Amino acid sequence: MYIRKIDKTRLKSVLKVHRTVIGRSDDVFRNIFFKDGEISATDGCLRVFSKVDFKFPGRFAVNSDVLWAFVKHSQDQIEMNLKKGAVELSSADMTMFIKETEAVFPVKEECSIDLTQMGKEFLKGLDFVSRALDEDDFVEVHSQKDVIGFLGKTKGIIGIFVHKRKEGQYWTGKVPFQSVRRLYKACEDFSEFRLLGGKEDLCVEVHRTFFNVCKEEVERAVKFPEFFEGERVDRRRILKIFEKVNDILGKADVYFIMENGRVVVYGRKRGIEFRVEENINYEGGFRTVVSARKFRTFLSLMPGRYLYIGEKGEVVRFRDRNGQFFIVTKRIT
Repeated sequence: MYIRKIDKTRLKSVLKVHRTVIGRSDDVFRNIFFKDGEISATDGCLRVFSKVDFKFPGRFAVNSDVLWAFVKHSQDQIEMNLKKGAVELSSADMTMFIKETEAVFPVKEECSIDLTQMGKEFLKGLDFVSRALDEDDFVEVHSQKDVIGFLGKTKGIIGIFVHKRKEGQYWTGKVPFQSVRRLYKACEDFSEFRLLGGKEDLCVEVHRTFFNVCKEEVERAVKFPEFFEGERVDRRRILKIFEKVNDILGKADVYFIMENGRVVVYGRKRGIEFRVEENINYEGGFRTVVSARKFRTFLSLMPGRYLYIGEKGEVVRFRDRNGQFFIVTKRIT
């Protein structure tokens, strides 16, 4: 017999992260796994492993909803009593028995390629490139010499986040949208992140917690946009225009035109034609087609008051003041 008291607050914070990773996965991935001094969970691609201060002499799995309900209704401390082939959890008037399992546990890949360390900008960059994507889209990660970047492509719009660093190792891969969004939400309460690359996974290490995200190969290497001067316009003005268009036309594709000192955004949907036109101080000239909702999302996540626009060949580039966040669209004639 082995009795250990578990702090409810600590266990609840760990379970919150693991339940976020599971998301709304089907029943195959609803379990929380306990083995040695580690708790783990998976959505089938994203896996999370958290170190805890108590050990399990055995392998246990329990439905995350059931365990969450037990912890929610428990008092400040939960007593864990290990018996042969089972673990007993008790608190006040509640007792729950969990039998040992032969279920397949999530597998941790110890990624060996040290990519970079980041603070909260990791979350901002991940959110920027992924929020507007569709369920079947991917986020690409490219580690090149003195820069690591995230890239999300959707319906003709490319969102890019670039993080400068000291010279590092080359690594590249793409990870699925749903697992990226779950990773982002699971990490919201953390502030320091270490990124590593593995043969089959992208890895993120935070305080006593380790994430693996399955990756696929990228078809070709990416050259990130170089810093350009560009013409400065008020980002909030453009965003306000797209908020109006989004409210009327939603996901519809719209023409986005800036020329002759005017900005024009217009499109059609189900017999409705909607147009917003304003004067603006802009000397260049371009035309492009974008999804109203997706472009609005990228714009809303771009930091700073001003947007810097650069036209180069067949593309139009938009950046923030520091050249970390980019939106790229294709020019039309």
